[in-house]
Amino acid sequence: MNKALISVATFVVLTTVSFLSLALAQEKDQITVRVTGQASLENVSYDKAINNALKNAFHLAVEQGFGVFVKGEMKIENSHLVKDKIITESEGYILSYKKIRQWDDSGILNLEIEAVLALKQIGDDIRSMVKTVSRQLDHPVIVFVLTAWEVPDPALPKKHVEGQILIDAFQEQFMKRGFDIKAADEAREFANLGTGRLAYVSSAGRKGIVKYARDANANFVARGELIATFNGLNPATAAIEWIGTISTEIIDVSTSELVASYSHTVLKAFPDRAQGLSALMHSAAENAAKALSEQTLVTWQQYVGQGLVYELTVENVTSWRKQAKVLLKVLDKFCEIRNKNYDRNTKKLIVGLRFKGSVTELEDNIFEDDSMAKFKNFDTVQVSGNHLTLTF
Repeated sequence: MNKALISVATFVVLTTVSFLSLALAQEKDQITVRVTGQASLENVSYDKAINNALKNAFHLAVEQGFGVFVKGEMKIENSHLVKDKIITESEGYILSYKKIRQWDDSGILNLEIEAVLALKQIGDDIRSMVKTVSRQLDHPVIVFVLTAWEVPDPALPKKHVEGQILIDAFQEQFMKRGFDIKAADEAREFANLGTGRLAYVSSAGRKGIVKYARDANANFVARGELIATFNGLNPATAAIEWIGTISTEIIDVSTSELVASYSHTVLKAFPDRAQGLSALMHSAAENAAKALSEQTLVTWQQYVGQGLVYELTVENVTSWRKQAKVLLKVLDKFCEIRNKNYDRNTKKLIVGLRFKGSVTELEDNIFEDDSMAKFKNFDTVQVSGNHLTLTF
C-alpha cells in the first residue's frame, strides 16, 4: 500500500461507500492497458522528450486504472483531486511496460506503450483513503459571522434585518463539501442580532474575527454582510426591485491570512416586497457560498499535503539547553519548524509549526516521545483552535 500517497490525500465522501461495484476489479490483481503518451520536441533533447512522453503515458495508463474504481456506487465529491494524487504516484503502479511504437508529428513526440498496472494496489489505496481520511485530518471546522442590512430608502440609513437566510445558504454549501459546522448556534445569534465590525470585510477587524473563530476551535471563519437597497417599482414590469451587494471573505484562523473573497451585486424583482428581499438574500448568499466553499476546500486539500500551521506556546521554560532545545529536537522529528522565539524574561518559548495531522495527533506525538518522559512536571496541553499551550 502506498502510505505516502494516503497521507497526503483527502476528499469528501458523500454517501456510504459500497464496494460491491468493485467486484470486477477485485477479480484481477493486474490489468494491461495500451496508451499513447505525448511530449513536445521543442527546446528539449530527443532523449528528454522520450522521457517526458513516457511519463505522460504512465499517467494516462494509471488514469484508466483509477477509472475502474470511481464508477457504480462509489461517489466521491471532487474525485479529480483524488485522481491527481493517484496519478502523481503513477510510476509506483506500473509493474511493467513495453514500447509498441513511437513517431513524430508536427513537433510532438508520440510514444505508444502497453503497460501492466497493479490494479489491486490502486483499489487498496483508494479504499484506505476512504477509511482513514477522517482520522488523518478532521473535517475542517468553519464558523460564520454574517449579517444583513436593509436600506428601505436611499435617503434613510441602513437598518439590520435577520440574517438567518444568509446562514442557511452558507451552511448548506459548506456542509455539502464536508465542512464541520460546529458554531451554528453562535452563527445564528450573530446573524440575527447584527455583528458590527466583525462582519465588516476589512483588514482592520481581522484580529477580532480570528479570535472569535479561534475560541470556537475553528479552522476557518467566513465573514461578510449583505446590504439590500429597495429600488422601488419597475414601471415596465410592474415588479418590486431590490438591489443587493454582498461582500464576504474566508480567513485561515491559524495564520490570519485571507483564503478567498467574494463580492457581487444582485438585482431581484418580485411582486411582493418582503419576498423580493428574501429571494435577494438567498440568491446572493448561495452564489457567494458556492464560490467560497470550493476555494476553501482547495486550500484544505493543500494543507493535507503540506501540513496545517500550528502555534505552540511553551510556558515556564527555565533552561534553553535542558528544556527548549530538547523539545525543539522532538518537534523536528515530525514537524516543520517555521519559526521560534524564546524570551528569557517571560520564560516563554513560541514555536510556529507545520504538521501533517490533527491537533490531537500533534499533542500525542509530543507526549509519546521518549525524550519528554524525563520532564515529570510537564503539564497537559491546552488547545484553542490551532494554538497549543504547554507548561514545564
